Amino acid sequence: MDPVDPMAQLDDRSIMVSLDAPLTSETDGEEIMRLHDVLASRAEDPTMTATRRSDWDRLASFLDAMAWEVLHQVLQQPRWRDNIESSRERLACRQERQSG
Repeated sequence: MDPVDPMAQLDDRSIMVSLDAPLTSETDGEEIMRLHDVLASRAEDPTMTATRRSDWDRLASFLDAMAWEVLHQVLQQPRWRDNIESSRERLACRQERQSG
């Protein structure tokens, strides 16, 4: 049942697709969405979160109030993610209109 197994590919039970494969075509000046854009997880690894939290707790005892404001700004979602999310929402709306 392994999709990478040669027998699965020989029996035409699975195919390999590049993560750079386009899912949409470039129309109306919109960006082309690729497979890796859809599969990328926005969730963080729980072990990294726990490790980072323990490091930040230790560091927090040494910081003043101004540093907290700077850290809050740094931890906000990057603005380039807004473009990706808006493209996903726009494509979802378009597909919903076309199918319904």
